[in-house]
Amino acid sequence: MYLVVCSDLAESDGATYNTAFLLGRDGKEIGRYLQGCPTWGETGARQRGKQVSGFSTPDLGTAGMLICYDLVVPETARCLALAGADIIFFRPWAAGHRRR
Repeated sequence: MYLVVCSDLAESDGATYNTAFLLGRDGKEIGRYLQGCPTWGETGARQRGKQVSGFSTPDLGTAGMLICYDLVVPETARCLALAGADIIFFRPWAAGHRRR
């Protein structure tokens, strides 16, 4: 089993991002994705990720990840496909979203 989890995370550059982690069968991190297209309400508190890339897995091939509003912008999935992604995991509600 593989697991994709999301969290607000302060990276080494000091900025906060919506971050998705791909965890492998052993529970170790295979890769992380910093959301490239945060919603308008998130842009003040969270930065945009600058790279879309896939992560190699032993059984699934190359996996990519998208978070919430990334799916509205078709170029994000297209970039993953062009980078060789065989599968794209999509997380609709990142940690920073709160229902009111």
